[in-house]
Amino acid sequence: MNVIQIGANKGYDDLTYLLQGKDVNMFIAIEPFYEHNASLTECYKHIQKFFVENVIIDDVSQPCMKSIYYHEEDAKHSNSFELASLRREHSLNIRSYYTEDKIQERTLKCMSVNHLLKQNNISHLDILFIDTEGYDDKIIRGIDFDNIVIDSIYYENLHIDSRSFRAFLENKNYIIEQNVLNGGWSDLARFRGVSKCYISRTRHYLLIFGEDSTYFILKIKNTG
Repeated sequence: MNVIQIGANKGYDDLTYLLQGKDVNMFIAIEPFYEHNASLTECYKHIQKFFVENVIIDDVSQPCMKSIYYHEEDAKHSNSFELASLRREHSLNIRSYYTEDKIQERTLKCMSVNHLLKQNNISHLDILFIDTEGYDDKIIRGIDFDNIVIDSIYYENLHIDSRSFRAFLENKNYIIEQNVLNGGWSDLARFRGVSKCYISRTRHYLLIFGEDSTYFILKIKNTG
């Protein structure tokens, strides 16, 4: 099982529970704040191939440098930096008593999910678990679904246009389970799966069929 979590914070969360008893081959935890590295490493110490990347994930065409914003008060809480976002105003919108003069900025390397997967030679992901405080849909929309298969996508349904995003995922052949996990502010998108394969003389394609007879075509790179 290959797993990526974007916005891992300290660990010890819903994903930790979901992975109990599972055979995890590789787990990459994306967490911009290095302050959480020790907690994450301890949480997943039983996974041999566990890696923490202190980077930002966004829908960018090439790796670059980008800023993430957090409030001084948020950094003091037990779940430090939990409201950190690529939107400067995000924490102010969530907690009305926060003041703009206490907003802090941290600049880090930024890359897309596509680049992250390519960098780690991953074309199939069992679980993508994402919580980026209002950027979940933007990041997922940028995934190259023609060349990457993701079985299950957990994302936060807050701070986004949930209806439009669910329609986008359904068009990519996912079944949506709404309001799952603790708190009910996450949705789960399950990939319908592959039921038939068609191979032409010059290119390879997978026809992905859904339960309602809908389908789309997944192009596979010709390796020779």
